[in-house]
Amino acid sequence: MYIRVTDEYADTLEYVGFFGYSNGEIENMNIQCNILIDYCYLVIGVGVLVGNNHGTINNCFIHGSIENENYNFPVGSVGIVTGKNYGNINNSYGEGLIYNNNGIYYNQGLLTGVNIGSIESSSVEGTIEDYGARWSYGIFIGRNEGIIIKCFAIGTLLTDYTPDLSFFSCGGFVGVNSGSIEQSFCMPKMKFQDMGLSEISIAGFVGTNSGEISNCYSIFDMNFSGWVSSIELTIGGFVAINKIEDDKIGTINNSYVTGTYTETTKHNTEFPGGGAHFILGGFCTENHENCIINTCFWNEELIDITENTGGTAKSTSQMQDINTFLDADWDFENIWTINDTINDGYPYLQEKSVGIVETEQITSSILIYPNPATTIIHITSKDIINSVEIYNITGQLLLTSDSKQINVSN
Repeated sequence: MYIRVTDEYADTLEYVGFFGYSNGEIENMNIQCNILIDYCYLVIGVGVLVGNNHGTINNCFIHGSIENENYNFPVGSVGIVTGKNYGNINNSYGEGLIYNNNGIYYNQGLLTGVNIGSIESSSVEGTIEDYGARWSYGIFIGRNEGIIIKCFAIGTLLTDYTPDLSFFSCGGFVGVNSGSIEQSFCMPKMKFQDMGLSEISIAGFVGTNSGEISNCYSIFDMNFSGWVSSIELTIGGFVAINKIEDDKIGTINNSYVTGTYTETTKHNTEFPGGGAHFILGGFCTENHENCIINTCFWNEELIDITENTGGTAKSTSQMQDINTFLDADWDFENIWTINDTINDGYPYLQEKSVGIVETEQITSSILIYPNPATTIIHITSKDIINSVEIYNITGQLLLTSDSKQINVSN
């Protein structure tokens, strides 16, 4: 399916999607759709499934793209599943591409641009590629003001120089959080080139936090290249800025971050500030007064910092040792588990938390998700997968495949 937004609807179109607006129930849908924004003065929400959701979305698989080439007017919120979510999303999956060549996407994420409702047991995989202007964006959600529980995001985020906005916040999972995030994780690849805004916050999990985060982790791969012209570029491992806003106190409990960070940048001294404040934090770069970071950890061997205001530094071996976390009273009975052959030996959330199958006989990291699945299951591994065989409980061979994406709907 293909949807194209043109100037024919310039003054009337507010929401774009397979359903522009929904306040009902959407269940068990498998949709593939590409949306091209050619022109429209102001679109409030764009989603492949729903532009603006006030209802319930259950057990849906959405694959598609949202792209623009010549459109340079603002779009409020963009997401593969929904543009904006005020309702409930459960056990659903979004996969695809968000591409912004010349426009202004205020909030963008592969699941939804803005969440004011609740999202549970859902996941995304794909790419956000932005060469325009943006305010808040993350691979899962751009801005969260609601509830997220038992979710995860795996994907790539690519960003180039943007000269015409004074602020943006980016996270591997969520760009800006003032709501609640529990038992969730992300594995983002984040690449930034020629950073030219005046105030930028970037982190492996959440860019800017004034909400509550608990029992979460990020394993990121972050790279900066080209010119750095920003007045202040704040980079955090887990969160860049943890602050108080609108009487909400930024609070983070029982979470960790590890990953790789590389920088091949040049500071542009002709630009005011000249990238003078290029600050890299371990767990958190700026933890404001009265904000809380409790029993959180970051890998000091992999994240080379200039400043840290929260979390405890640990070596790789300590981060892979269950006693590090048991000593901090983490819950390994109901929430966390650890296995030296899974997740590179770092703790991960139990199967019943986020729907990941644990495969103990494999010596490399492997994830199979979602679980349970009604449409497509996905397999990620650092090694080449030659074949996959699926059996039922009686031992009968049901399916053989050489793909990392397998349709099990039949």
